[in-house]
Amino acid sequence: MASPQHGRIVPPSGTIAGQIAFVGARPGRDECYSGRPFSGPSGELLWRLAGVNRSECYVTNVRKDFHDIFSVPTGEEIAEVLPLLRDELASTSANVFVAIGAQALYALTGKPSIEQWRGSVLPCTLVPGRKVIGTYHTAAALRDWPLTRIIEHDLRRARREAAFPHINRPNRKFTIDAGLEETISYLDGLGDPISVDIETIGLDYPTCVGISDDPARAICIPFRNGRLSVSELAYVWRKLDSVFRTRGIIGQNIQFDVTRLERYGFSFPRITFDTMLAHHLLYPEFDHDLGFIVSIYTNEPYYKNEIRENLWEYNCKDAACTYEAYLGLKSELEKAGQTAYFDQHVMTLIRPIMQMQDAGFVIDKPALETTRARMELEREYLQLQLEQMVGFQINVKSPTDLRHLLHDVLKMPKLKLTKGGQASTDEDTLRKLSYDSAEHAPVFRQILEVRERRTMLSGFLSLQTDVTGRYKANYLIHGTKSGRLSSRGRGQGPQLQNIPMRARKMFVAAPGHILIQGDLKRAEAMFVAFDSQSPSLQKLYTDPLINPYCEFATKTLHKIVTKQDELLYKTFKTVTHASNYGMAWKKLIIILRLAGVNIDDIEVRGIWGAKQKAEFLIESYHALAPELRDNWYPRIRNIVRATRCVHDAFGRRRLFLDRMDEDLFRKAFAQRPQSSIVSVTNQGVRTLVKQGYRVVAQVHDSIVNEIPEEDLATALVALDRAMTTPVETWGGTITIPVELKVGYSWGGLHEVFLDQPLPDFSKWRPSETSFQDAGRSGEYLLPDQTS
Repeated sequence: MASPQHGRIVPPSGTIAGQIAFVGARPGRDECYSGRPFSGPSGELLWRLAGVNRSECYVTNVRKDFHDIFSVPTGEEIAEVLPLLRDELASTSANVFVAIGAQALYALTGKPSIEQWRGSVLPCTLVPGRKVIGTYHTAAALRDWPLTRIIEHDLRRARREAAFPHINRPNRKFTIDAGLEETISYLDGLGDPISVDIETIGLDYPTCVGISDDPARAICIPFRNGRLSVSELAYVWRKLDSVFRTRGIIGQNIQFDVTRLERYGFSFPRITFDTMLAHHLLYPEFDHDLGFIVSIYTNEPYYKNEIRENLWEYNCKDAACTYEAYLGLKSELEKAGQTAYFDQHVMTLIRPIMQMQDAGFVIDKPALETTRARMELEREYLQLQLEQMVGFQINVKSPTDLRHLLHDVLKMPKLKLTKGGQASTDEDTLRKLSYDSAEHAPVFRQILEVRERRTMLSGFLSLQTDVTGRYKANYLIHGTKSGRLSSRGRGQGPQLQNIPMRARKMFVAAPGHILIQGDLKRAEAMFVAFDSQSPSLQKLYTDPLINPYCEFATKTLHKIVTKQDELLYKTFKTVTHASNYGMAWKKLIIILRLAGVNIDDIEVRGIWGAKQKAEFLIESYHALAPELRDNWYPRIRNIVRATRCVHDAFGRRRLFLDRMDEDLFRKAFAQRPQSSIVSVTNQGVRTLVKQGYRVVAQVHDSIVNEIPEEDLATALVALDRAMTTPVETWGGTITIPVELKVGYSWGGLHEVFLDQPLPDFSKWRPSETSFQDAGRSGEYLLPDQTS
C-alpha cells in the first residue's frame, strides 16, 4: 500500500537570478514534509558545506515527485522529465549547475559515473551554454563521512566557476611523435625535476614515454609505430638515458614506470617524488589513483577514458597533470610538516621494495597440491552442510544470495549499508549477526567457514609462480592507512600479509639456502606501555623473565597461566591489544571469535555470560594499567579534537576525517603505536637491502631473509641489528627486542638466540628429491639468475 507521501510534488525553491543552481535527483520523505528540496539531514549537510546561502541559489530536483520504492529515479523516469527540466533550468541566470549525485549528473551531462566525473567542469548537454560540476550526494556522506571533504572541495570549485559563464580549460602544449631534431631539442631544454609516465602493452611492455617539466607542456616519444627510424630511436634512447640519469624523477606510482624502463637499460638514480605516495601520506582515507588526484589538484576534466582514442595525447596529459599534482602535493606536504618524513621514510622505501618484490619465495609444489586437494574436500563438505541447514543452494560470495538469506528468510536487521546503499554482507557484519542471534549463529558460522575455504582456494592455494619457481608479490607502500605495507600477487595469488600459518609451509628456501626471520617482539604493546607512562606495564615488557600475557592472565584468573595454555594465552594477548586501543566488549567478543576463541569457553570464577566476561577482562586490564584511561587516552583525544591529527614517534602524521566520535578516537589510539612500529620495520628492510641481503618478505612487524646456509651466523646478527632502532615515546626512548627464527620453510621456523649456540638444522633440511618432485629437477633459480 502506498504511503501518503507517494507521488507528492516538492517544487523548486530559491531565486532564478542566482549564479548557482543546485540539482538533486528526487525529494525524500523529509522534503515532502517541509515542501522544499534539500531540507532533510542530507540537505542540512549540503548547506553547511556549500558556502552560500540557499536563498541566493536556485534549488531543484530532476524529478519533483516522491516515490516510496525508487528513492532515486530510474533512467526511464529521468528521460520522461528532461524537457521540463531543460525549460526550468534555462529560465535561471545560473552560470553553473551543481549536480548532487549520479542521477542529476546524468540528467545534465549524460555522464554515467559520479566517481569519475565529480569535480570536473563540464558543458551542460541539457542546457547548452551552461556548465555543470557534479559531486557526491550528501546522503552518501552521511554514511561515509570523509566524503564531506571531497564535496566541500567540489563546492568551492563551483563557487569560483559561478562568477563567469564560460569554461576555462588548462592551456597545455603537447609535443607528440616529433622528428629527431625537435625531440632532441626538447629533451635538451628540460628542467629539473621531470615527471615521467609510460603507457604499456598489457602491463609489461612500454609503448611510449611522456615527460613534463611544467604543467603547461609535455612530450610523448613513441617507442612503437612512431615516425622515428630504428637508428633515430636508438639515438633518442641514449639521450633519454642521459636525461633520466641527471634529473630528479617524479611519477604516479613511479616504481611501475621505472621497473619497466630499467629492463630496457635506462637508469634512474634520483627518484624524487611519487604523487600517489604523497597523497596517501596526506590523505590515507581517500583513493590515490591519478584520476582522483587530478580532480583535486588540477582543473583538468576527467580524461582517463581517452586512452583508446588518442594514446599519445593521453600520455602527455598524464605527464603534465602528474607534474601539476606534484606542485600542489609538495606545497601541502610542506604546510603539513611532512616533507622531511616523506623524503626520509617514504621515498627511500621505493628501491628496497622493488628489490624485495623481485626476490620472491620458492614454492613447495607437492605441499601446495596436497593442501589444495584437502581444502577443496572441506569446502564441498561444508557447503553441503550449509545448504542442508538453509534448505536451498546459496553462494556465500554473492551479496544477493546472502541478502536474500539474511533479510528475506531469516528477517535479520540491516546492521550497515554499502556505499551503494545496499545492506552489507561483509565478514564483520556476519560476525556481529552471529553474536546477536543465538538462534541463527550456527548458520552464520557455517557461512564464514565456507567463505574461509573459498578464500584459501581462490587466493592462497591458487598462486602462480614464475619461471624460476618463485611466487612474487607486489608490495604497496600506500596499501594501509597506518603506513604498514600490503601486498598482492602478480597474476593469481594472495597477499602475503594474510597467509595463515598452515599455508606458510609451502613457502620454502631454495636448495643450499635457509630462511631467517626477525620479528619485533610484542612491539605495539611495549610501545603503549611506555607511551602511556604506565609503570606496571613497563615492568611487564622490560623484565626478560616475565611473559606479559601470562602475567596478566595469572593475576586476573588467580591461577598460574603459561604459554602452553594456548586458549588462555591467545585470549589474554587479544584482550591486551583490544584494551590498549579502547575496544568495547562486543567488538572484543567478535575479535576473539575471529581468532578462534569463544569467550564462553573461558572459565572466570563467579562470572557467566559472554558480555560479562568480556567486560571483566577489559576492566581487569585497565585496573592493571589505569594510566591508559587517566592519561594516555585523554592526551590523544585532546590532540585529535584540536587538530584531527596524530603523529607517530618518527613524525608521520595521520589525518582523521571521520566523525569525531569514540570510533575515531579508538583509531587514533591504535595509529600512534602501529605507525611507529611500521617505521622501525621499514627501516630494517632499507638497511638489509642496502647491505646486500635478499629480503623475501615483510609482513606486519617481521622481516624474512633468504640466505646461503653458510652465512647463517653473520646474517642473524645483521638482521637483529637492522631491526634494532631506538623509538622515542612519550615515556622515554625504548628499543623493541627482536625475536629471531630460522628454518627451511616459512611455516616451520625455529626460534634461536644470538647468545646461544645455533642448533643443528640439517635434520629439517628438505631432501633433494622433494624439489625434484616439485618439477624443477632439483634447481630453483635465485632471483638474479636466468632460466
